[in-house]
Amino acid sequence: IIDDLPSPVLGVISGLLPALLISALLALVPIICRFLAVWAGSVTLSQVELKTEGWYFAFQVVQVFLITTFSSGASSVAKQIVDDLSQAPELLAKNLPKASNFYLSFFVLQGLTVAATTVFQVLPLIMFSFLGKILDRTPRKKYNRWITLAGLSWGDTYPRFTNLAVIAIAYSCIAPLVLGFATIGFYLLYLAFRYNLFYALTTTVDTKGDAYGRALQHLTVGVYLTELCLIGLFAASGGTKPAQLMVFLFILTILYQTYMNLVLTPLENTLSDDPMAEDEVDARAQASIEDGAAQPDEPARENPPNPPIEPTGSGWMGKLAAHCARGGLFAPFLFHGSRISYLALRAQLRSAFPGQPLPSLPEDAAKDAYFNPAVTVKTPKLWVAKDDIGISKEEVEKTKKVVEITDEGARFDGKGNIVWDQEKVREAPIWKERVEY
Repeated sequence: IIDDLPSPVLGVISGLLPALLISALLALVPIICRFLAVWAGSVTLSQVELKTEGWYFAFQVVQVFLITTFSSGASSVAKQIVDDLSQAPELLAKNLPKASNFYLSFFVLQGLTVAATTVFQVLPLIMFSFLGKILDRTPRKKYNRWITLAGLSWGDTYPRFTNLAVIAIAYSCIAPLVLGFATIGFYLLYLAFRYNLFYALTTTVDTKGDAYGRALQHLTVGVYLTELCLIGLFAASGGTKPAQLMVFLFILTILYQTYMNLVLTPLENTLSDDPMAEDEVDARAQASIEDGAAQPDEPARENPPNPPIEPTGSGWMGKLAAHCARGGLFAPFLFHGSRISYLALRAQLRSAFPGQPLPSLPEDAAKDAYFNPAVTVKTPKLWVAKDDIGISKEEVEKTKKVVEITDEGARFDGKGNIVWDQEKVREAPIWKERVEY
């Protein structure tokens, strides 16, 4: 049947359809990763995002980078290698860097296309302008679509662009020209995401910075690939001493990253008990002022920082753990030479921005911040549209005895469509101030 199709139609199917199917398959990878992360036992949404980020990044490196590189570099010399197998090392050493020619245009193309689609926001535009009118049949749905920004999931955002950075790092030694084109591509992406993060996007799942830290760790993959590539190139071209030097640097890089992770992991996963004493210190200071114990001329004493909790253990493992808990060799860079307590840091922040209140949670939100929402959330208020014949008014009178309900702020127009006053968002019956944790 396909052979009977006209040649233009057959050309479109053979040329466009495979690319569309591959794009659709690649778009399903983060969804599959999230599904598998849930089945793997991830309890929270942030854990799901972090696992998705790790798996999707591995897929990006293998599928988008390595397979493309091998097919571009090796295919050009495959026939010559088959003809004369003894020339394989020399031919690969000369022709493998030619795969970088593909990435010269790849970075600029990614910068232009991704930046354009990111700014234009095609899918949210379609959802808001067309599908919203069809799918939203209640005042609450219309209101939520109007006030909700498009979400940005770090689990499938960071891996795509971290992979670009890995490609640039991997080719930085064997084809430095790639760095210039990578700079152009990343600058275009920076402009697009800078605008969207300020005005058009919000974060759907807050990982408290863990996704960013993991993305920085993923950049070291580019360093490892660079060193492995240089080892192979030096060995193939007969440079024994340079290859041995690169093997030494490769091992040194592994030791460095292992040591850095040992030092940084306690700082990422533990918190000083200074913030826990914040309320107690404030209450004690207020009581002293009320009792007249604090003299105006008496200099304020800074609370000494609590010593870090050092791991217990014996032998060299215990000493290494204690050494890492104190920051190790990175202590001068992590703590600027000394540990500063939370209370002293808060005082410095207040003096740096006089008259500006520090960010704080509302009292009701801070009280229930660590409870499951299923325990603390209140029954939502029902919001129905007002009609001219009084059905909504009667419904409100009967239902308010059981649950809170209102018909204010929304009504039916002459065509039977639900409308609400979009200019008075904060006056809507279900308006809630967003809490930034």
